[in-house]
Amino acid sequence: MNPTPTDPTPRLDALLARVRARIGWSRFGRRWYAAFLVCAVVFGVAFGVSRLTGWQRQWFVPRTLLVLPVVGAGIALASRRRTSRVDAARAIDRRYDTHDLVLTATTPALGRGDFHDHVRASAETRAADFEPRAVVPLHYRARLGRAAITAAVLAAAVVFIPELASADRDDVVETRRKTIAAVRDTNRARAEAIARDDDTPDAKALEKELARMADEIRKMKPETARANRQRITAMRRSVAERWRDLRARQAAERRAWNERKPRFGGDRERRELREALERGDLSKLREAMRELEKQMNAEGSTPEDRAEVRRKLEQLADFARREMGDDQLASALDRARQMAEMSELPGLNAGAAEALAESLDLAKSELDRVQQTLESLQRLEDAMQALREAEKAGGCPPSGDDPSTRENAMKELAEAYRRAREREEGG
Repeated sequence: MNPTPTDPTPRLDALLARVRARIGWSRFGRRWYAAFLVCAVVFGVAFGVSRLTGWQRQWFVPRTLLVLPVVGAGIALASRRRTSRVDAARAIDRRYDTHDLVLTATTPALGRGDFHDHVRASAETRAADFEPRAVVPLHYRARLGRAAITAAVLAAAVVFIPELASADRDDVVETRRKTIAAVRDTNRARAEAIARDDDTPDAKALEKELARMADEIRKMKPETARANRQRITAMRRSVAERWRDLRARQAAERRAWNERKPRFGGDRERRELREALERGDLSKLREAMRELEKQMNAEGSTPEDRAEVRRKLEQLADFARREMGDDQLASALDRARQMAEMSELPGLNAGAAEALAESLDLAKSELDRVQQTLESLQRLEDAMQALREAEKAGGCPPSGDDPSTRENAMKELAEAYRRAREREEGG
């Protein structure tokens, strides 16, 4: 009895499924192999350019070749198309020259009635004689062998072919070494200048002068009130002039830099640093620098972490120029950023790392100097307040208040006048 259209054809269905799978794998293999060869050619051309010019030399190492088969597989998967039963039937008929027997059996539209039933029965019977491997041979060994040989040739080229632009590279490396040496020399010279107090030669002299003025006021006699006022007025004008000069110098440096370069940053951290600076507080800036140093010395840091450190160093240098008006501190931070970049380069990382550490130490010293300048400004302001109080009192020194320390005699003198005034108002 012949099978009807609803009768199962298990052998034929299994054969078609296996042939469809092999067709899919065969197509994938051909596309992967073609994509791999294209990638290998592109890699070879780029490798030659790199060896001739030194372009992106860090990319061309043996492990980079592992990308080629992965990219080839991605291209093959992206370009795949679905294999149908009709594709499998045609492949079987073509291989065994069955005059479209299997195609007709699997396509009801090509036959009807007893004829189609007879075709399906014949195809089911002959399915046992058809071999999927003979229908669709994969030939994967030959392709994999050729791909392996190609990869081996490229790996050997990467390992054994020298860089033809090595002379130029040596010149670049030597130039960078000289840059590192120049940065270290600059850091040493600047550190020596700070140690000699070249930038603030009047810091200690100012302290002594203000203490002398306070002593002179305390020794004034009430009988010479008019002369006392004249002398105190001269002192106040001298102190005010020094205060204005110091403030004007900082403001001029900030204005000059802001005219040369657009503003950088403006984020919340910068606003916090600016507000602290206005209060004369540099602790947040010191904390930011300590955090950067900790990040740079952290083990297992990623390239992204180090890039973030360089970005923050650039921000701090810009803040030092714009908000603080201190080009020396900004220059030290700029040099630290430059050395942080060079410490990433092979053959230069040790020297650049040492120069980076020295630049950060110098930045800390510069910050100490800035703190000293801020303290000098504050002491001049204390002195102007004390001299105003003394001028109001006609030079008569406050009684019963001896200075406990000479470190900030003017501030203590102002406090003494204030307490004396409160006693008089209370009495």
